[in-house]
Parts: sequence; structure tokens; C-alpha cells
Amino acid sequence: MRYLLPALLVCAFALPASAMAAPGCQPYDYSYAGYAEQMLVHGIAATVSVTSTPTVANGHVAAWVGIGGEGLGPNGADEWLQVGVGQNEGGALRLYSEAVIPNGSNNAKTIELGEVKIGERHRVGMQELPGRPGWWQSMLDGRPVSPAYHLPDLDKNDPEAIGESYVSDMAACNRFAFRLGNVKVATVPGGGWQPFAPDIPFNNRGFNSTWLSSSLSLLLNR
Repeated sequence: MRYLLPALLVCAFALPASAMAAPGCQPYDYSYAGYAEQMLVHGIAATVSVTSTPTVANGHVAAWVGIGGEGLGPNGADEWLQVGVGQNEGGALRLYSEAVIPNGSNNAKTIELGEVKIGERHRVGMQELPGRPGWWQSMLDGRPVSPAYHLPDLDKNDPEAIGESYVSDMAACNRFAFRLGNVKVATVPGGGWQPFAPDIPFNNRGFNSTWLSSSLSLLLNR
């Protein structure tokens, strides 16, 4: 899963050359719906579920919580961490963790965390580790599921709750319906959890995101 949203928000939705607008079911190869909160935090978590069977005609779809993005690490390096659920074309629904570490080459670390069924709920998220500034870990259902990653600038970026669709064929139409419930952010490393208070909505054409109390409903082409 490629993480573009922070750069899109900061740059008034300016896209890199690879993400060209085109007619079809979504405006860009990577397109998004969801919310960000303008607050520096030490973690984010949500209860993720898939509310109907996705249609993945091309590429992938996903729903996740995360922090960071392209060009948002030290010296403009890519740096992010996200945890959520996704499905590739021809594949099964799976939970996953993805970290991009600003260390030069071969810096993407993706961990598959198991298949999920429609309606199944799992608590996904990440947190900065107490006593270890700049070190972060992915969490699933209250337990760590990744190594500790050194992501020194992650706490300088806004937390996000997002639905995503990627297509390489701009005529393809993906569809999804995800839910991210009880979204919370950590105000100190390892704790201080409080409700996510989104103040930056984001919807590409064809997407719909609805924030109700502490939960986010994410739809594409419905």
C-alpha cells in the first residue's frame, strides 16, 4: 500500500507525475477517502471491519490507520507506519502492517497478519514505545505484531484513518465498504489514549467517508 495522503493534504491535493487524473471510477491511480487530525500524537488505533465483500477489479483496496507519508521523514525521506485490512486483485482479505523506514534502500517492511471474514472485527494500530523515543511498533488486538521500527520523525506528522484504492488500469472499478470504529490517538508514548478528533476530511471522486461519533464509514463506488 503506498501512502500518499499526507503529501496530498499539505500540497492542496497536488499529485506526483505517476498519479495522473483520468476518467473512470477513481481520479488517480492511488485514491483515498477518510480523515486526518491536526495533532502530533504517539499512536493511533481503531477497530476495523469489512461490511460487505469488496470488488477488486484491479490493484488493491484497503482501510487503515497510520502516520507519516512520502517525503515526511528526516531530510525529506519517505517514512510511515500503517496497520489495517486490504485485498489484492485475486486475493483474500488480509490484515497487514506496513512500515517504510527512512534508511535508504529496501526500506519497506510489510507483514501479513492473517485472513479476515466479512463482519469480523479487529483492533489495529501502532504506538511509540515508552522509554524509546522514535521507536514504534504495530499492534493487533492488544498485542505487538511487528519488530520495533526506528521512525524518528513519525511523531511530527498527523494521524489518519483512511480508505484506499489502487488501480494500474484507470478504466477498472474497485468497490469497498469498510468501517474504522472507536478511533483513538495516544497522547504520550504507550498510552494517554483519547478519541480521534478529525478536522481534515478527504474524499477523492467516487469515495464517501462519514464520521459518526468515534467511527468512520468508508465507501467507494457505492
